[in-house]
Amino acid sequence: MSDNPLHTVYAESTVDIAIQEIIMNNCNLTTLPKQLFQGNLVKNLQGLHIMDNQQPLELDNFLMLGADFKELRLSNSGITEVNFLKGTSAEMLYLDGNPLGASSGDVMVYMRSAVQIYLNNTGMEVMNFQGAPPGLMTLSLADNEIASVSDHDVIHLRSVTSLNLRNNRIDDITANFSHFLPGLKFLDLAGNLLTDFTPDWVVGRNLTYLHLENNLIQSISEGQCHIL
Repeated sequence: MSDNPLHTVYAESTVDIAIQEIIMNNCNLTTLPKQLFQGNLVKNLQGLHIMDNQQPLELDNFLMLGADFKELRLSNSGITEVNFLKGTSAEMLYLDGNPLGASSGDVMVYMRSAVQIYLNNTGMEVMNFQGAPPGLMTLSLADNEIASVSDHDVIHLRSVTSLNLRNNRIDDITANFSHFLPGLKFLDLAGNLLTDFTPDWVVGRNLTYLHLENNLIQSISEGQCHIL
């Protein structure tokens, strides 16, 4: 029996605990209590919200092994690494406003069951995704520092139906969205530095909403619109 009272109550209890959602927004946490992810406490836990934390949340040596969330919201909490996601699954993951930088792309490696991933304002400069969850449908990368989008950047995003790249620094797009993202319905490129619009790379059979406002577009390139 552990001397830690939380561990005694939650991790070693044989009583089912009905908590489905824990919300700890606007707190002063420096790390997460491991008791949250041990024993029966996580048996029914579907949502964890820790947003706008007043201290940097240090999770470098923390693992949520076995945690299976419907919704994991850790926005604006000073998180700098995503290794803590190993062994964790979540349908919806929100890491907006954390200074992740280049490690933003590692999220794709760990969150294999994710359907929605939000990495807005994380300091991402390149879409360096070596893979993507097979069922990923929504990917939001707004308010970052991405400057270009190529075929290599989107080749792993085939299942995505909604892609938000609003308010980046994109001035060059060579990616063929219509080919590599055949199910894409929503594409937001507003607030970038595009000077030219080429219909070929965005017009697909399912595309419904295309946002290009607040760019520097001066011309629309000629060419056939290939409906795939």
